[in-house]
Amino acid sequence: MSQRIRLLVACVALWSLWSLCANVQAWTPNDSDLEAAVNAGDFGAYFANLSAWLTQKVPADSRGITEAALKALLKDTVLANTLGQRQLLSKLGVAKMGAFALAEQSNRRFPAWLLRNTQAMVMLDRATSNLGFHYYGEGRFFILLGKSFADTMLELQKQ
Repeated sequence: MSQRIRLLVACVALWSLWSLCANVQAWTPNDSDLEAAVNAGDFGAYFANLSAWLTQKVPADSRGITEAALKALLKDTVLANTLGQRQLLSKLGVAKMGAFALAEQSNRRFPAWLLRNTQAMVMLDRATSNLGFHYYGEGRFFILLGKSFADTMLELQKQ
């Protein structure tokens, strides 16, 4: 009798565990979470979810990370947009993006639009830098370069 009860308890426990696991779904990129992050000016949890979701998409075995496999992954428009969001938030800074969104009500429209537009994120990523200058030809870089050349020429003329 006790063996039947143990078996019954084990079956109920397994069924409960299975139903719990079946009801818990992993986070996936969605507009409502993005909108909530923009409106709250808090991208921290959204950024963490992006990172975790992208980690799940990359093959766990490094031998599975090939050029062909990555090209196939990037054909998925949701993955490409999510990767763009992750890169942009990382580069610009989660806190800075949140502060910008909270500074004025009208500021929220821009990150909401930008983080849904993969092509715009790619262009902004190429045109910005988290450094003091950008290596793709930002004017500030050439101004600093020209000033450096001018200062060097003045030093050489003094000699």
